[in-house]
Parts: sequence; C-alpha cells; structure tokens
Amino acid sequence: MFTWLTSLRNGKKQPHKPAGAEHVQTWVHEAFSALNQGDRDAAAKLLRRVLSIRPDHADALYLSGIIASGEKRDDEAMTLIRRAIDSDPAVASFHLSLANLLSLRNEDADALPYYQQANALEPNDAKILGDLGHTFQRLGRLDEAAAHFRHVLRIDPACLEACHSLGAILQEQGQGEEAISCYLHALAIDQNHAETHNSLGVAYLAAGKPNEAIACLKQMLEQHPEHASGWNNLGCAMQAAREIDEAETCLRHSIALNPNDPNAHRNLALILREQGRYNEAMASSQRVLALQDNPGECVRLATLLPVIAPSAEEIASWRRRFSDELDKLIAQGITLADPLAEVGVCNFSLAYQPECDRALQEKAATMYSLACRGLSYHAPAIGEQGSHPAHPDANRPIRVGFISRFMHKHSIGRTTRGLLAKLDRSKFRVSALFVPPFVEDSISDFIREHADHHLVLPPTLEAAREAIAALALDVLFYQDIGMDAYTYYLAFSRLAPVQCLSFGHPDTTGIPNMDYFISCENFETEGAAEHYSERLFLLRGIGSLAYYYRPAPVPPEKNRAYFGLSETAHLYLCLQALFKVHPHFDTILGGILRADAEAEIVFIDARNSTWGKLLRARFAASLPDVAHRIRFVPAMSPEDFVALLAVGDVALDTIYFNGMNTSLDAFSVGIPTVTMPTTLQRGRHTYGMYRHMDMFDCVAGDPAHYIKLSVELGTNKALRDAVKEKILARNHVLYEDINVVREFERFFVEACENSKVNK
Repeated sequence: MFTWLTSLRNGKKQPHKPAGAEHVQTWVHEAFSALNQGDRDAAAKLLRRVLSIRPDHADALYLSGIIASGEKRDDEAMTLIRRAIDSDPAVASFHLSLANLLSLRNEDADALPYYQQANALEPNDAKILGDLGHTFQRLGRLDEAAAHFRHVLRIDPACLEACHSLGAILQEQGQGEEAISCYLHALAIDQNHAETHNSLGVAYLAAGKPNEAIACLKQMLEQHPEHASGWNNLGCAMQAAREIDEAETCLRHSIALNPNDPNAHRNLALILREQGRYNEAMASSQRVLALQDNPGECVRLATLLPVIAPSAEEIASWRRRFSDELDKLIAQGITLADPLAEVGVCNFSLAYQPECDRALQEKAATMYSLACRGLSYHAPAIGEQGSHPAHPDANRPIRVGFISRFMHKHSIGRTTRGLLAKLDRSKFRVSALFVPPFVEDSISDFIREHADHHLVLPPTLEAAREAIAALALDVLFYQDIGMDAYTYYLAFSRLAPVQCLSFGHPDTTGIPNMDYFISCENFETEGAAEHYSERLFLLRGIGSLAYYYRPAPVPPEKNRAYFGLSETAHLYLCLQALFKVHPHFDTILGGILRADAEAEIVFIDARNSTWGKLLRARFAASLPDVAHRIRFVPAMSPEDFVALLAVGDVALDTIYFNGMNTSLDAFSVGIPTVTMPTTLQRGRHTYGMYRHMDMFDCVAGDPAHYIKLSVELGTNKALRDAVKEKILARNHVLYEDINVVREFERFFVEACENSKVNK
C-alpha cells in the first residue's frame, strides 16, 4: 500500500526532538505496517500518539489523511494532507494524493496545481504524468493532455492506459486516423482489451468506415458478450452501413444488458424514427426522458413525423402536432448547447407532404435560434446587421463553396458534379466542402479533381464554422438543406456574404441567414415566391437545375428476365424512393391496375426494409383487390436502375414530390413518364423538363387524367412507341446543357452585386 516514509528518504534527519519523541519514528513505522496489513484502527491510534507529540510530523499527517479518506471523511483528509504539505512540500506523493482527492470531487481546476507540483518533483513518474493528462483532458485542455500522454509513452511505450487515452483525445480533436493508429497500438499491447476495441470501433465509425467498425466490435463482443456499450456502438455502426434491422437487434440487446442507459434508448429511437415506426420511436424517446433531463430528446420527440403514413388524414394530424409541439418548446424556453449533438435530426419528412412548409420551417428555425444563440454565429470578417462585405474585387474570381454530405454516388453528387466542373474558372474559384465522414468513390473523386480546392470539414459545428469562414467565400452554396442535420444547423450561421440553396432538397428552410433559393422558370408557378422564406431567384431557359451527364447506354443483356419481371405484363415503373409515395397516389395506382388487367406496377424496395413493409401494408388496405399486382424489386446500382427503366412500358411520376435524377434517367431511354404537376416546385420537376422539350403528351391535369394517360400508353404499343421516339428526339436539351451553368453564373454574379456593401 505504501512504500516510503519521509524520514527514510535520503537519510533525512528529523529536527530537534521534544520530550517523549524517542518513540515517534517507531510508532510511524508501526502505523505504516498496520495500514499495509489493513488494520486502520491500530494505525490511527499510533498516528494520534505521534501527532500529540509532533503535530507537524509530515508522514503522520499524511497517513492520517489517507485513513480519513478511506473512511469517506474527505474534508478532514484534505486538511491533514495540506498540513503534511506545509510541513514538507518536497514530497510528490503528498501533492498527488491531495490532487486525487480533489479530482474525485470533480474539482479538477483546484487539483491541477497539485498534480503539476507532483510532476515537478517527479518529472518522469508515469503515474503522475497520466493523472495530469487526465486532468487536462477533463478541463478541455486537450493539447496539453495529449502532450502528457505522449510523455508517458516515451517513458513506457507499453502503457495501455496512456495509449488509449491519447487515442480518445485525438478522436475528440477530429484527428480520426491518428486516433485509429493509437488504438491499434493499444491493441498490440493487449489484443483482448475490450474498451480499446470499443473505442476503435467508434473511431472507425466516425471516420466513415462502418464495415471496419462492425468487424472490430463483433470481435470484441465475441469475447465480451455482456458489453452493453459495445452492442450500442455496433448498432450505430450497423445503422451507418444501412443494415437497419441488424442495428435494431443490437440496440435492443444493449438495452437488455443495461436498461437504464439513455444512449441506447436514444439510438433506438433514432432507428425507429428512420424506419417510420413513429409510435415506437415516441415510446423510446419517452424512455430517454424518464432516465435523464434531455432537451435534445424533447426536440426530437416534438418534431417526429411519419415516413410512410397510412393515410392523408394521419399526415395532417402529425403536421398539427408538429406545429403545436414547437409552440410549446418556444414557450418553455428550451435551451440547447449543441443541436447537432443533442438533436441530430432535421425536418426531412415535411417536404414529402403536399402543403407549403414555410410557416412550419420558420417556426422550427425560430425555436432553434432561441434555444441555441450560438447557432447564429456571424463570421467576424462579414459585416454586421445581416449585411455583407464589399463586392469581390473585379480582378479576382468569385469564390463559391459547394457544401454537402452527399457529394458522392448519390442523387446530390450526380446533380452537383457537372455544375461544379463547368463553372468558368476565369470568373469563379470553386471549393468543394465535404461533410464528414468523406465517402470515396468515382463521383467524390471527380468532384475533388475538378474543384480548385476541397476540404473535408471538421466533425463539430464550431470547428466547421471556423474552417469555412477562413476560406473567405463570396458564395456558400448548400446542395441540400433538410436531408442532413449537419448542414441544416450550419445554415443558421453567417459564413459568406451570399448563402443559397437549390433543388437538392426542394423545400424552404425558414432559416434567416439563408439568402436565396435558386429555382427556374419552368419549375415554378405564379406567386411561388410566397413558398420560400428565402428570396426566390429564377434561372431562365433551362429544363432542369443540373448540368446532368447523359447516362451510359444500357447493355442488351439486361432485359426483363434479368430483373425477374414478366415478359408479357404491361410494366408501369414507379422507381421513386418509397417515402415519396403519398397516400393520395394509391388511388391512381389502383385506377391503373383496375383499368389494365395486364398491368403490373414495379417499385424498388428500400434498403430500410420497414418502409417496404409499411407501404405494402398500406396497399393491402387501400387497394385490396389489386395489391397483388404491385411488385417490389431489390435495390440496385445506378447502372441497373437505368437498365430497368429501359425495359418498362410506362414510368409513373409520384405526385407532390417528382423525380429529378429519376426523370432525367427515364428520359435518357425514352420511356414515357406520366406526371401531374402540382403547385410547389417539388411537384413540377418532370413537368418542367417536358415544358423545356416542348411536349406535353404525358402531362396529366388531375388523377383521372393521370390514370387515363398511363393506361393508354401502357396498352397501346403504337402510341407508346411514338411518344418514346418523340422523347428521344428532344431529350438532348436536358443533358450537359451549358446554359444551366451560364444561368448559375448569372445568379452568382448578380447575388454578389446585390449584396449590401459596408466599405
């Protein structure tokens, strides 16, 4: 227990002995021995005898303090140890023990100088260095903490604790690859260390390597199946890998092992929310709130919306609840320190409903702005009062930053890459800002190659704001807001003189610092400006808002048999994401199936299996007589997606939220695509493309007309072939249209010129 006594160090002699002091050292040694043997009472009795003769005896004071600490008399213990330090300040262990007592009381700021003094007395003591590192870590002084753990590892390269702790600090600092290296080094020291496996799995996940995280965590859980946190993290990794069912299983196992862990319940609520099992998600969120005060979970619970709703009436009910719950949060004055970490979701599902969302989005933005004042960060270099700095110098290009999590093999990546690559570099300098984790594939590589500058942003909002502000952009162009929590919350900040978004997630944001929504004349109705909290800017003379590369030709071997589909049925393809299928669309599907006895309607199943289950259940209820002729094929590659379109007879465009990539891919193979434009931009994409092609053969005015057009095309091959030929003759205006680029350039120039000037 104790291996030293002050009086024995360096042959040090005690000062003048008062009467009766000849037994003091014997009593101290006996007390020391008694403590080592666990006889605290005997030791205390001997030490009281010593202190009655020598009240300033450093060892006796210190050992008495240790006894008091062991008996949970911490105030007395600290008083005694402080007296020991006063008596002999040159003993490192005195300072270390007092620091440890203060640390146990979470008084790290008070503990720090004692750790530092202990370190000054014993500069190469790994234990002291490690304790000092942990103290700096808890105080948020991460660079100093890392330096001390590195010092420990120079002294003892096999110190597992220091290696693991250094990895945790590097992870917190956003140095993911360095953290992974530390954890791998720690596992080389002890390959069975559960906590290191757990931390390595989390680091892999944060680095965008869910498969590596899964392998690491599974290996740990084989040896430590009772590790609740490991099951929780494996669930998160499974979710990131889009293995949603497995993710749910892991999280429920974690909860079974530790029912009172709010993090596991919180993650389960997220999974259930994403699956569209909103009643179960509510129950999980309520369990979180029963376990802890969690404002972020209150917000998530308040803003819950269905993904696949059973009826239009239920959607309306949830929208009313959404509005009412936001009112309650505003009235309560809820506070959030970091919405990205605490809430971590945005209002994605609103856009897939037919109503204008401006009022709801503005209310949500008001709630967040009041709850977290730090969200409205204003970059110091940009003028105040919502204003902008001086116009860009005429002699330098306008700096435009493209930002998204999805600039890879994703619909956003496919619609972003052409514009980014084709902007006139004599007038514009382009930065590609990737939201972490970075996904490396052919599209993200293309974007990095064609950008003048690219950056993977830090994982936290605070660091991301600083990184973007340092670029001194003139325009920050969000490729989507509403699909990802990171960019949604980042958009509250003023990071560039002009901040804008477009069709990536075609809904207004309600966020005050978003200046422009970029659309085009072919996509909007008269009075469309009222749909947006942003200023609406309309591009002219274009059929879409993307410089879209024409899809590659379809290989002939990818026929109907390749997809497991009937060679004789009339195939009506609705290849949209399942959450676009509004309950009102069921009536149209039923009408087609009833009017064409040879019709089969084909959807692509979601990787999230619950969505397909929910939609099948809805069809069984709403279309009981014909639902058996609705097919679901597995998710597929973009190349197979185009090939599937090529073997269909008719494409069915969802109402309220049309296709963009889907319609452009469909037109590339000429399949007649029936659409019914609605009021909002997101319901007019396909119509806008037809309008640009100057053909309206497949444009319906109402549901009955939609059914009639679809069935005529599906059953009349001559008509279908004629429409296909017409599309193929005119679709060139939709692909690789440099006018799209020129129109965006016009916007960037005009927006910069119109920005307020403070010189």
